[in-house]
Amino acid sequence: MTGGPGAASRRLMRIARSRARLRALFRSWGSYFVAAAIAVAVIVWVWSGDQVTGRSQPPSSREASAVKRQRDVDVRVAVLHAQPVRRTIVLGGRTEPARAVTVRAEIDGRVVAVGAERGARVEESEVLVRLDRRALDAELREARALVRQREIEFDASQRLSARSFQTETALAAAEADLEAARAASSRVALRVANTTVRAPFAGRLEQRMVEVGDYLSSGDPVARVLDEDPILVAGHVLQQERHQVGVGGPGEARLITGETVEGRVRYVASESDDATRTFRVELEVPNPGGSLLSGISAELRIPAETTAAHRISPALLALDEQGRLGVKSVGDAGVVEFHPAGIVRAETGAVWVSGLPDPVRVITTGQGFVRPGQRVNAVPAAPPADADEGDSG
Repeated sequence: MTGGPGAASRRLMRIARSRARLRALFRSWGSYFVAAAIAVAVIVWVWSGDQVTGRSQPPSSREASAVKRQRDVDVRVAVLHAQPVRRTIVLGGRTEPARAVTVRAEIDGRVVAVGAERGARVEESEVLVRLDRRALDAELREARALVRQREIEFDASQRLSARSFQTETALAAAEADLEAARAASSRVALRVANTTVRAPFAGRLEQRMVEVGDYLSSGDPVARVLDEDPILVAGHVLQQERHQVGVGGPGEARLITGETVEGRVRYVASESDDATRTFRVELEVPNPGGSLLSGISAELRIPAETTAAHRISPALLALDEQGRLGVKSVGDAGVVEFHPAGIVRAETGAVWVSGLPDPVRVITTGQGFVRPGQRVNAVPAAPPADADEGDSG
């Protein structure tokens, strides 16, 4: 053979070196080759799947299947009819006394006696506080003595004038002196009377700010008296509802203590509050014995106009994409409709809403799984419990 054994040996060595270089190259690039191969395989698989799906179910067929699934949705519906319902205006408020007066001292003086204790009921003109009157008693005696003197002088002037021994001017002066003395005496007597501070009306002595030994100046607060019969429940009505509330109309209040009281509207403000743009409303409630206390939180409920409304469960209320509150129903064509609704009145476990067609097939089960415009199968639901008459209660 050409080349002999030495040439063969050299060829074997070249082949071994070439294989070593290939193994090193594969080790450095092998992971990239594997990743590329996997990617190519995935692409081929997806492409082949699309081709197969396209052959077995064309796009038009897939869309038809989706529409069919939508049409196959079952919902339960109940046919509801509107009833006349008296709308109720609900206001947050609290109880207040019909009158509340802070009694103040009308003269200077030292407190020598006090009357009723705080929290007690007092009658009109009942003594609350007495001031020291000894100095005023002396002034009053002096003023009355001066009145008697002026009366004697005036009688004498009258007799002299009748005999023409005194002019009419002198008689008029004597009369003026007498009237001045009487006026001074009346002022002192009034100051003496003001040493006794009395209740301005029957009510509750909520506070007494003074004790025996305190010195009062004219205008200092002495006591606070509340008139709690009747008692008021005051709230504020919105601008758009102000015209629906009239003086003399009925109303009720549900107190946070659990009591429900009835009364009449005695006042509706004609000027709104600058901060809230609402109008003050006062409900007058009889409170014999003062059992209802002032400052209790309350829900004020005033009947307004009568409107047609449907009675539904609060769970049937939903929001549309614009955030409007409403109810879903099924129209005659089997398509879901959304009706914005307003709450007319709330009851335990139910609400009365306006804005729905009459009659209306309201979705009672499945409304959370359908949307407006979707075609559904409407299955009649069991009839709801009998609703109370809308204008009762």
